[in-house]
Amino acid sequence: MFKKFISTRFILVFSVVLIVLGFALYPQAAYNSFERVKTYYSGDAISYNGRLLIASTNIKGVEIFEVKNNRINLIKNFSSFDAIYSGSSDFNDVIFKVETGRLYLYLSDGRYIYKYDLADINNPLLLRQVMDNSYDWFQSLGRCGDNLITKGTKGLKIWNNDFNVIYSNDTINNSEPKNLQLEAACKYTFNINGDKVEVFNRFENYNFPSINIKANENHYRKILFDNNNSSFYLVDDWSLKQYNYEGKVLKNFTHISSSGYDVVASADQRYVYFSDGIGVVKSDKSNLKPVKWAYTTDLGGKNGWAMRIFAIKNNDGEKVIVFNNSNILVLNENLEKVDSHVSTEPDNSPIGLAFISADKTIASIGQWVNISGRGYIPHEDIKISLGDNYFYPKADDYGKFTYRLQIPSIKSGLHDLTAFGLSSSRTYSIGFKVIN
Repeated sequence: MFKKFISTRFILVFSVVLIVLGFALYPQAAYNSFERVKTYYSGDAISYNGRLLIASTNIKGVEIFEVKNNRINLIKNFSSFDAIYSGSSDFNDVIFKVETGRLYLYLSDGRYIYKYDLADINNPLLLRQVMDNSYDWFQSLGRCGDNLITKGTKGLKIWNNDFNVIYSNDTINNSEPKNLQLEAACKYTFNINGDKVEVFNRFENYNFPSINIKANENHYRKILFDNNNSSFYLVDDWSLKQYNYEGKVLKNFTHISSSGYDVVASADQRYVYFSDGIGVVKSDKSNLKPVKWAYTTDLGGKNGWAMRIFAIKNNDGEKVIVFNNSNILVLNENLEKVDSHVSTEPDNSPIGLAFISADKTIASIGQWVNISGRGYIPHEDIKISLGDNYFYPKADDYGKFTYRLQIPSIKSGLHDLTAFGLSSSRTYSIGFKVIN
């Protein structure tokens, strides 16, 4: 069975590589604006009073779902104070938190932290809206023990239930703010920063030696703590490992995906689950070898990519919730599909980096020049400027444009030929010489 697992996953990875190469060679097929949707890559999940709840801020505002009768049902969707009144932002992170037996929802939109009472989940009640007096811009939320964690432009903060900051550290930084965690006792901070894990004992103000991991990029990655023996599990872009806090590898299993994201505990203490983009694997904790696995690239819809995962047990047994790129996917403990919720929100963000080129960079007045550009919003109006003259092409379905421009009557010499996206504000210039 293990050999079958290796060969099957190898075939899938090879297929994924071909698909990625296809996207690189034929970007129009990959970036059709009518197919691009916003993606699910993070959120939170909890079982409370027998109800399995999921929340995410990836699409628009916050969405709260319930898994009931093997179906994912959207029960509430709302936006932040800033988004409603100024249109400048929306929620960027969400966590559930149980305090004295009651369920609350914490949200951030950068400027504020919000606390909602979920006694009536269909009608969340706003209790507090807090702005930090240091003008911190909150980027992510988390938990350690009974405390709230924030990571923002002013670093790490730990808050108690009265919204008082009980610890702060502005020296811990990461371009992926969700990669900063604390274990349950709130003693050690773990910062997965690129190809290193930086462990800090905040009680003793002591940094452990950095732990090297295999990381092709600094993407979302999460640790599972084993508080019984001061160790943790982490899946990097090469393998699933169990480490002690000093960085010694206690166990290791080499997976065959080129990515690693999340590790979570099963309610059955013999197992853990991990995600590696192409799917989810259930592993035996005694040796980390797989016992079940599911490829999620097409399981919940097209373009699946397993990132954040949760293992939640309620009255219907254990469920694995997968933030699977184009969808939220729910699996059972055998990693069989229960249901999926597919994103339909169009993604109109710019495609790639802004860039323009011309078929010639020296031309005389009246001569025609073919200009092409990319990296703009699909169907965006573009303003091309040359001297004091302006021209207005429109981007196509893929954020690209072409325009045939006749050189106007301007002063000879070197000028900037600039393309500016009127919606995205993206701009790119090249030097252009006009001669008489």
